[in-house]
Amino acid sequence: LVRAEEVQKQAANYTEKAKEYGISNEELNKAGNLVASYGVSDDLTMAILSDSEGPLITQYLAANPMEISALNSGNPYIAGAKLAEIKIKASALKPRTSNAPEPATKVQGSSVDADANQYQHIKGAKFE
Repeated sequence: LVRAEEVQKQAANYTEKAKEYGISNEELNKAGNLVASYGVSDDLTMAILSDSEGPLITQYLAANPMEISALNSGNPYIAGAKLAEIKIKASALKPRTSNAPEPATKVQGSSVDADANQYQHIKGAKFE
């Protein structure tokens, strides 16, 4: 009973994280069902659910099903190392945010040579 409550809590957090990443419930369900169809173990499912980037990992695995075979190898050390690699690759799916300011709408400045047009009638003058 405690385990079921924990799973529900992690699933709710997983869904909230997906919204933060801009992943709709429909996309998440589709990717989750596709990954589950490859026979991912319960332990791996719980690891993905509890991961801060779990929805991104699910999307990445749905798009790259060959990666799932290494996770299902049976060796937990290999699976853990592979999951760490996948997490790095999946983080590339994050929406990009920037702290850069908006581009300027009014550009002002002075010319390169401030005296360029001041002495228009001086051409040809000789100074001795």
